[in-house]
Amino acid sequence: MLTEKEINRLNGFLENKTFTYNRGIYHYDLPGEVDFDYKFKILGYKKMISVGEYYDYIKISVKLMNFRDDLSRIIFLRRGLNGDFLNKFFKENMYYFRHTLTEEIISILSMFDNDIRVSIETIEIEGNNKESLQEQKMTRQPIREVVKDIVNIIKSNEEGDFYLPDNDEGTGYSFGRLPFEFTVELDISHDNTLKGYLINAEYSASDEVIEMKIIYNPSDLLKNMYNIVGELNEILAHELEHGLQNYRGEMEKTKKAPTDPLKYYTQPHEISAQIAGFKRLSRIRKQPIEKVIRDWFESHQDIHQLNDRNKNTVIKKLLNYIR
Repeated sequence: MLTEKEINRLNGFLENKTFTYNRGIYHYDLPGEVDFDYKFKILGYKKMISVGEYYDYIKISVKLMNFRDDLSRIIFLRRGLNGDFLNKFFKENMYYFRHTLTEEIISILSMFDNDIRVSIETIEIEGNNKESLQEQKMTRQPIREVVKDIVNIIKSNEEGDFYLPDNDEGTGYSFGRLPFEFTVELDISHDNTLKGYLINAEYSASDEVIEMKIIYNPSDLLKNMYNIVGELNEILAHELEHGLQNYRGEMEKTKKAPTDPLKYYTQPHEISAQIAGFKRLSRIRKQPIEKVIRDWFESHQDIHQLNDRNKNTVIKKLLNYIR
């Protein structure tokens, strides 16, 4: 069993080492050889049972990267396949890959401990961060354009239903980088008793429509406009992420959304959409994303309906997703 000092020294050595996985990923007698790199880090030890006895297993975190073949890119570079969802997918659906990767890591560490046992605790994908940046670039111009159109309507002080874009062709918003068109159905109403404003939206995958409702008090519109613009940016980034999920075939159009707030907000596609929205808000307000996330859940109890315990659970999942 390695001492804490030996683990720290070994992690220092491993920090600069990259290993290659060039084997099958499904089963030894099935086609499906992949080619990518990985790094790993030792987290410590835990007791695990094997054949009726407890042993010390060394805990490992793994990062996958540099996918050089089509199959591994298809499997691992899907948006949303990270964080808790990736770890569940890895443990429940990729037994052969988990087993062979564990064997490789054992063979590396056996040089330092002949009787080592390994448990892969966490796994992450480096490439997904790059893809996320590309998708942020895809949606940047559409968000700016739609926010400008909505703000112009709000400033006109009109109420009612509006359909955007307002053009003679009756077509949707179309942008070069974004791989789909979309429209916005906007419902605006005034409430002189309301303190501030309320904004909510939903993406309809079946017809590629963002349905948005805005209620505000005209008497304090001017002082709330900064926050309204920020929230419109966050919401549109969130809903356009759902549009990208739909384009990639990741939205289950027939599946009914959970009514339980905790189950709803921890769905994999909701986690990645929330992150897209919060990253946009963090960028335009020049605030750390953790502050943006915590502030939103503190000020939007009327929308998320989470109790304090469940709210903290969702925040933790969001923060783990971006780390």
